[in-house]
Amino acid sequence: MTVLSLDLAACSFRDIGIAILRGTPTSAEVELVMPREHGLEGIPDVRCLVHLCVDLAVKAAAGLILADGPQAWRASCPEHDHDDMRVCER
Repeated sequence: MTVLSLDLAACSFRDIGIAILRGTPTSAEVELVMPREHGLEGIPDVRCLVHLCVDLAVKAAAGLILADGPQAWRASCPEHDHDDMRVCER
């Protein structure tokens, strides 16, 4: 199975991690994708990122896209400061 995995970032495209993971029960291959190599730099634009991800997923025949969002957005939202949050989410 092939998976497109994203580690999202809010401040810069250079902080976004993209990997195409290909695997079998006995092996795994990882291909790292740099957004700048696809013309994406500066502050992330959702539409541009979605277009890149869909294009990569189609080309890689990925059956699944996984996304992990940034926690930094919560730092400026005091109403989201709860005792049960992880430290990285405060």
